[in-house]
Amino acid sequence: MRIAAILLSCLLLLACEQEPAPSIDGLWEGAITVQGMEIGFSVKFATADGALTATMDIPSQMAYGLPLSNVTFDGSRVYFELESALGLATHEGTLAEGRITGAFKQGDAEGEFYLERVVPEELPYDTEEVSVEVSDEVTLAGTLSLPRTEGPHPALILISGSGAQNRDEEIFGFKPFKLLADYLTPLGVAVLRCDDRGIGGSTGAGADVTTADLATDVAVLISHLKGRTEIDPGRIGLLGHSEGSIIAGMAAAEAGGPAFIILLGGPAHTGEQIVKSQLVLLSRAEGATEEQIAEGLDLQDRIFTALRTGEDFDELKEETKQLIRESIEDLTEEERAKIPDVEAYVEATVEAEFAAVESPWFRFFMDYDPALDLAEIACPLLAVWGEHDLQVPAEENRARMEEVLSKAGHGDYTLEIVPRANHLFQETETGAFSEYALLPKEFAPGFLELISGWLLPRVGIPQ
Repeated sequence: MRIAAILLSCLLLLACEQEPAPSIDGLWEGAITVQGMEIGFSVKFATADGALTATMDIPSQMAYGLPLSNVTFDGSRVYFELESALGLATHEGTLAEGRITGAFKQGDAEGEFYLERVVPEELPYDTEEVSVEVSDEVTLAGTLSLPRTEGPHPALILISGSGAQNRDEEIFGFKPFKLLADYLTPLGVAVLRCDDRGIGGSTGAGADVTTADLATDVAVLISHLKGRTEIDPGRIGLLGHSEGSIIAGMAAAEAGGPAFIILLGGPAHTGEQIVKSQLVLLSRAEGATEEQIAEGLDLQDRIFTALRTGEDFDELKEETKQLIRESIEDLTEEERAKIPDVEAYVEATVEAEFAAVESPWFRFFMDYDPALDLAEIACPLLAVWGEHDLQVPAEENRARMEEVLSKAGHGDYTLEIVPRANHLFQETETGAFSEYALLPKEFAPGFLELISGWLLPRVGIPQ
C-alpha cells in the first residue's frame, strides 16, 4: 500500500512537471473604457531571467514603448502600472479563456479594460525584420515584406506622416501601412515599413530633428534596398503619407532618388498655409462658431510672427489657455465630466502645444514650400487626396500641385481625389477628427485598386 502511494505521488509529480506553467509572454491588444471613452492600447509582455517585464503602446496618443512597472502574473491574476503626467494608472485583471479583463484606475477616474492575445496571422508573403543604421545615433527597425514569386522584386518604401508613429502608421487601431503591405506584396511588390525615430525598435529621436533630416533616413533606406539581391535596384519607389509626401518629394528631387513616388494626402502649400486651413476646417467640423475660428486664426498669425521675430510667448500662452477654457465651457455636462481637473488639463495642453510650435521641426515646416522640390521631380508621380480631408484639403493642394508639375514640364504625373475619404483614406461622412476612432479599420472603396492600377504597370507587373 505504501509503495502504491509513493508510485502515485511520483506519477502526480511527473504530470505536474510535464504541464507547463501558463505564460502571458507576447503581444496583447485591447482597450480601456473610462468616463465614456474607449482608448485602444496594446501590451507586450516578456520574461527574461525569471523576471516579467512589459511595455505599452497607446496609438491614439502617439505613445509607444511606454515602460510598465510592478508587472506581475501568478497564473490567473495580472497586474501592471503606468506612470504618466496624469498620475499613476493601475491595471488589475484576470486571465481566463485567452482574455484578460479587469479594473483600470487613474486618480479619480475608474474604468475597465480588456486585452486579447494577438495570434500571428498566416500571411500570403514572407517577412523579415530589418535594422538599418543611418548614423551612429540613428538605427531604423522595420519589416520587409517579400513576395513569394521569383525575384528580384520591385520595392516600395512607406514613409509616415508627422508625429512619432510605428511601422504600421497606427492610429486608433487603424493600420494603413500594414494594409498596404498586405495588399501590394502578394501582387509582387516588396514593401519596407519602419518605425519612426525613437519608436518601437528604432533609435535616434531628438527635439532638433526636422523634415529634412528625415529625408536623409529615406535615402539610406533606398541604398539598403539597392544592396539586397531580392530587390531590383532600378525599381525602388517611395510612398509617403502627409508629411511623408514632403519627405518623398525631397528624396525624389535628388540625384539617385527613387524610380517613382506615390504621395497620399500630400501638401503642396507651405506649412503655414496648411496649418491655417486645418484650423478653419477642423474647427468648423467640430462645431466652432465663425467668431471662434477668426479668434483662432488671429492667434495663429501672431504665433507665426512671434516665431519669426523671437518674441516672448507668455502672452500668447495665456490667450491660448483662455480659448481652451472657453471651448471646455461649451462642452456638454457629460463631455466636461471627462476632464476632472480643467486647469491641469489646460496647462498640460498649452505647454505641449507650444513645445511643439517652438521646435526646430515646426520652424522648418512652417516656411518650407513643397513646390520647390516638386518642380525638380522627373520620375513618375501619383498624388492622391481624400475628398473629405480636413488636414490637407484636396482641391486647393491638387490645384497647386497641378500648376507646379505642369509648369515644370513633368511628363508622367497623375492626380486623383478619392470620394468621401478622410486624411487616412477611410470612408467618412465629414472628415472630422472625432470620427477617426469610430470608423471601420479599412480603406475607402477603390483606394487600394487606384494605387495598384497606377503602380503595377510602372514596375512591369501584369494586372
